[in-house]
Amino acid sequence: MFAECFLYHNFLSEDDCDQIINESKNLAEQAKVQSNEGMDGFIETSTHRNSKIKFYYEDNKITNYIKQELRQIATDIYKFPIGEIQPLQYTLYDKDMFYNWHVDSTGDFSKTEWDRDLSATILLNNPDEYVGGELQFKTPINETTVQLNKGSIVVFPSLTIHRVTKVETGIRHSLVAWSTRYLL
Repeated sequence: MFAECFLYHNFLSEDDCDQIINESKNLAEQAKVQSNEGMDGFIETSTHRNSKIKFYYEDNKITNYIKQELRQIATDIYKFPIGEIQPLQYTLYDKDMFYNWHVDSTGDFSKTEWDRDLSATILLNNPDEYVGGELQFKTPINETTVQLNKGSIVVFPSLTIHRVTKVETGIRHSLVAWSTRYLL
């Protein structure tokens, strides 16, 4: 793996992971992808992304813990304080679902209300419950698969190119977070 990523196993307990799955999986809706083009601001998802999502607009004990820890990781590892953490997103990838290569930030620093600096993914179920669904990062030199366990978190710069490969069997459950820096 490359230095920009921070991987921590056992970040969430199995009970916390199960709670998020149980309260989210039946409420998840088909995901859309934001676009700078088009009338409605979204692009066709069938070729770029196929997953179901639910946002956590109201925080609870688990989401508060995650946000607190992300603030600490940003300060300790990346050496900058976080300004805002956007609502956390539960994501469900069922058979044939995926998210092709993308970044989580525009890189347009004039759009400070939306642009992201750090991204985080937490795997909520055991990787032996599905085939495919791998989180991969892409650099000019290679592609790297991140080995996550249930409850693991990986934090990375939002301009990092990444994807979730197509799930061949089973279901992959994850929780995603994005943050922005304080602007001085």
